[in-house]
Amino acid sequence: MKKVVILLSVIILPIFSISAKEPKIIQIGYVDIQKVMNNYSKGKQAIQYLQSLKDSYESKKKNMEDEIKKIEKELETKSKDLNETQLRDYLTTIETKRQELEIFTKNANADLKNKETSMLKPLYEKILETLKKIAQEQGYNLVIDSKYVLIADPDLDLTDPLIKALEANP
Repeated sequence: MKKVVILLSVIILPIFSISAKEPKIIQIGYVDIQKVMNNYSKGKQAIQYLQSLKDSYESKKKNMEDEIKKIEKELETKSKDLNETQLRDYLTTIETKRQELEIFTKNANADLKNKETSMLKPLYEKILETLKKIAQEQGYNLVIDSKYVLIADPDLDLTDPLIKALEANP
C-alpha cells in the first residue's frame, strides 16, 4: 500500500505542478538571413570576394580543360603521322594534364570551402548575437528563418531592424 501511495505521488504531483504554471505567451518573429547577408555591408563584401575567387578558379579550370581539348584535337589530327613514341608522349601529356586538373579542382574547392567558413562564420555569429539582442528587447521568444514561413504578418519580420542594428554596430 505504501508503495502505491508513493508511486501515485510521483505520478500525480508533477501533473498538478505543471498545470499550476501560468501559460506563457509566445511571441514569434522571423528573419530572412539571406537578405541580411546580401544587404549587410560586411556580408556583401564577403559574398563578393568569395564569388570573385570562385569565378577566378572557374576561369582557370576552364582554361585547363580547353588546353586538354586542344591537345586531344591535335592528337586526333596528327595521330596517323605519329610514331609510337610521339603518340605515347601525347597520351602521357593528356593524362598528366587531366591529373593536374583534378588536383587543381580538388584544391580550389577545399580552398573555397575554407575561406567561406573562415569569412562567413564570424558574420553569422555576429548576426545571431545581434538578433538575440533584438529579440530580447522586443519580447520575441522564438525567431525563425523566413524560408520556413509560409504566411506571416509583415510586422513580425525582423530582417530590416536586424540589418540596421548590424550596420550601426560594426
